[in-house]
Amino acid sequence: MRTTRNQSEFTKKRISDAMKLKHQQRTEAEKKQTAEKQSQSMKNYWKTIPTVSETEK
Repeated sequence: MRTTRNQSEFTKKRISDAMKLKHQQRTEAEKKQTAEKQSQSMKNYWKTIPTVSETEK
């Protein structure tokens, strides 16, 4: 298990390249599904945050 975030530039480049390739291989349907899941997650998150009324400001 990694205990620090220090990575060599070579390792950072390999990770970046792998993520770019993975992103390029995804279909439009997969990208749309991911966007919808992220959107729903954010909506659920904001439902948990209380609103501040004008009188409390």
